[in-house]
Amino acid sequence: MPITVWPADPTDPEALAQRLLSTFTRPGQLTIALHPHPGLVIAAGLGGHRLAAVSTRRRDTELLTQLADRHAAGPRRARLRVEHTVHRYLSAALRAAAGKAHLLVAPAAVRVEHLRPAADTLQPGGHLVLTTDEHSTGPWAVSAEQRAVLREAGLIYLQHIVAVHATVVDGAWQPAGDPDEPDGGEHGRIHHDLYVFGRPGAGSRR
Repeated sequence: MPITVWPADPTDPEALAQRLLSTFTRPGQLTIALHPHPGLVIAAGLGGHRLAAVSTRRRDTELLTQLADRHAAGPRRARLRVEHTVHRYLSAALRAAAGKAHLLVAPAAVRVEHLRPAADTLQPGGHLVLTTDEHSTGPWAVSAEQRAVLREAGLIYLQHIVAVHATVVDGAWQPAGDPDEPDGGEHGRIHHDLYVFGRPGAGSRR
């Protein structure tokens, strides 16, 4: 499968999130995000996107709600919604959105039992993107069991996007260290990964 490399400045997560949204959605199409990074909510607001964010963490939900309220009132008239649920009700919340989303973004560590209803939210031509973070390990952060569930749900694996912690200056890649690391990130994680799965059908952009 093709591997694509995107620059991803860790000090500007909104830029990567905006690229993700603009690559896999068109104006008015719904994105569902499970446990999203705040940068995704901000990017959706700045870009005028339609986003439904779901979190099982109360503190995260409060932060995401504040961001959504702030950016939904902006000039781009973004449609942002944040919901809080608990793990045992997450699958039911996803089933209620079956066939409504064009993009679903979730951490690669998402529980297997939530993957099938997550996949079922996608319209034909829609995409599911699993993302890694600093806690993900191994060359394939998506397990064989997860891949089997997505395959049974009718999704196919399309692409591996490597988000390199770097910026592009005058056509040259410049490594971007993490200022929160003791060594400025020089010896820390230098990338994270986005695994793209798609539901075949009309409207596919790939």
